Amino acid sequence: MLAELTQAVSRVEQNQLEIGQGQRSLDERVRVVAEQQARLIELLTPEQKPKKGGPGLDELLAEMIVRLDQQNYLLKDVSDTVSRAVTTLPLLIVKAMADAFPPADEPAATTPRNGHGGGAA
Repeated sequence: MLAELTQAVSRVEQNQLEIGQGQRSLDERVRVVAEQQARLIELLTPEQKPKKGGPGLDELLAEMIVRLDQQNYLLKDVSDTVSRAVTTLPLLIVKAMADAFPPADEPAATTPRNGHGGGAA
């Protein structure tokens, strides 16, 4: 019984040593990855130069992205509102709107259905 306990303790100690070695190996890998990540951030981050009379290209690009994102939300709201409104309109108005604003893959009608042409006679 004592021999079995001694062997078990010995195995536990061996496993602890292996775990410690594995931990040191992981620590080293994490350090290397952190250094690589820091280098990538350094390369991708624009240098801060004194302003010469306006925002830099990175600031302009960031502003454009923010505005485009805001416009996407606004356009979605407009589209949803129009879709809801269409369901309450009379069928004749819905057909006229469909003729006036066809999907992008269909050409617009040259003469509106009401018979009035838009050009000079």
